[in-house]
Amino acid sequence: MTDEEVAQMIDKNVQFNTNDPRDSYEVISQIGVGGFSAVYQVKDKKTGEIYALKYITPKNDNEQKIFKNEIALMMECRNTDYVLNYKEAFWFRDKIWIIIEIMDGGALTPMLEEMKGNYSEDFCRYVLYKTVKALKYLHD
Repeated sequence: MTDEEVAQMIDKNVQFNTNDPRDSYEVISQIGVGGFSAVYQVKDKKTGEIYALKYITPKNDNEQKIFKNEIALMMECRNTDYVLNYKEAFWFRDKIWIIIEIMDGGALTPMLEEMKGNYSEDFCRYVLYKTVKALKYLHD
């Protein structure tokens, strides 16, 4: 497949909901902030289920394509133990809202920062094992 064919496939398969996501989800609290996005804990107003909301303001078309690629990858990896499950995505008021499974234990980076380099061998083994399993899944 050429790069152009991949781009066309992503454009075809990644469709944004253009409704106001606040009609479907209630923001509970902010979980974190990164270089490209903020992450919030949200509640589905219909089911009461808790999810994470990745709230992104793309600076340009290229960044929008990057996040569409991320969504396409998550869609491809639904129902695995290796990648957070994707629920849906919105394009609303020039922002991307990605609704995904929430990590009960939190993100790995804050855990590592809190441990300040004091990682047990078992902890390292577990993290590496899960990382390699995810990479293998993505490359199979």
